[in-house]
Amino acid sequence: MDVSSLLSISQSRPELATQPGRITDEPSASASSNLQPLRNSQNHQKKTSSSSSNAEPVSNVAKQLASKSNYQRIEEGNYTTINRYPKEHIRQVFSKRVAHSAAERGRRERLKKALQKLAELMIADRDEDLGGALSSEFFEAGALAAQTGNKAAIVEMAVEYISSQRKTVVEMKSRLKECQRLMVDKGGC
Repeated sequence: MDVSSLLSISQSRPELATQPGRITDEPSASASSNLQPLRNSQNHQKKTSSSSSNAEPVSNVAKQLASKSNYQRIEEGNYTTINRYPKEHIRQVFSKRVAHSAAERGRRERLKKALQKLAELMIADRDEDLGGALSSEFFEAGALAAQTGNKAAIVEMAVEYISSQRKTVVEMKSRLKECQRLMVDKGGC
């Protein structure tokens, strides 16, 4: 095994350069010292890469591997001899990507429809606000938020609307109990 192939292995798999029993420029006492031998081997490779003309310089390969993820290389179809992948692996990567995109698109569409329905429900209840707890400005702001598609505003309006409806329900329950008590006191029911 020649020096350039050893250097290419150490650059493509830096964990090999710092394993116990391997020859490095410095002992691997900490994470920062693990990086130093790799830097020294890169400097050494720059000096010796001109002598081996049959292969791509290791520093270029290392730059390529560091610049993009393996997934990006598969997606673009740019492989070097270091990162060739079986066809089945490439198909799996693309099928996962397509499945994820479809699932994400479906999730966004469901969220969009739910927000539209929420805005419609709030606007439809404008005329039926029995308790009168909400002002007409509230409903106008809700209609504007629905028209502009401001999702945060729609959710905030829904929270305020639900809170006011809960207060109305509590008030109605207390009125009902009071009416029932009055009916019992007067001898009805």
